[in-house]
Amino acid sequence: MSKQHATKKSKHDSATNNDSKPQYNSNPFTLSFNAFSNFMNFNSGWGIALIAMSLLSGLANLLRVFLETVINSNTAHAMTITQSTIHFSNIGLPELSIIIAIFIFVFVITLVAIVAGTAIGAFIQGMFSYVALKSIEGHKVSFNEAVDAVSKRFMRLFLSNLLATLKIIGWTMLFIIPGIIAGLRYALLSFVIMDEPIENKGIKTSHERVKLLTRGRLMEVFGVNTVGSLIPIVGGVITLAGGGSLYRQLQVYGDNNIEKPKIHWLNYIGI
Repeated sequence: MSKQHATKKSKHDSATNNDSKPQYNSNPFTLSFNAFSNFMNFNSGWGIALIAMSLLSGLANLLRVFLETVINSNTAHAMTITQSTIHFSNIGLPELSIIIAIFIFVFVITLVAIVAGTAIGAFIQGMFSYVALKSIEGHKVSFNEAVDAVSKRFMRLFLSNLLATLKIIGWTMLFIIPGIIAGLRYALLSFVIMDEPIENKGIKTSHERVKLLTRGRLMEVFGVNTVGSLIPIVGGVITLAGGGSLYRQLQVYGDNNIEKPKIHWLNYIGI
């Protein structure tokens, strides 16, 4: 057995003895707030960066909504004027080839946007997931360390997240509820990949792993996300840190076949 595997096995096994076995915390509020405190204690710079990113994203969304409102208002006014001066009977329909070309163009642009967005999102999410896991161990993470950890797992991280995105979109288009379930299931996917050895390459293995760990515990994932959504400004950090802590206890209890407690009722308040 390699030194890396031996170290990892020792770390996980040591968490199951009577002295160091973590108490399973199903309360999403105490779990998330404790994880947030621990995260900011060891890696406050990463927390501040995530908060800044969240604020910029929120401002960008507000600006987009404002611009869309202005554009729609101006467009509606222009259409009203145009309709009063143009006879639509004189306007021919576009040819079928033009319609097909427009459809193909939109499809390609959409596909490229999904792939590019998933790649960038996977890299950033991988870095923050790595930091969250290391914060649990009381380890301060540098930027270079996080980039190096993600770079060595990037293809697995990217392809696994791309497949998860396509699954979520597909299920959502068919049925809303299965799409929501898929979204909750794969919320911990980045933690799975960033926690396992670099030698693990299987995309299917990652999906099966996260399914196994979250089986019967999806409401806890929902609970952690609910807590983060209720807290302004720092909600993103709370969700990240809480998700990392939830993954760790699911991993420890699952790998060692330890019975988990009943799901805390506070996980259901977001319904």
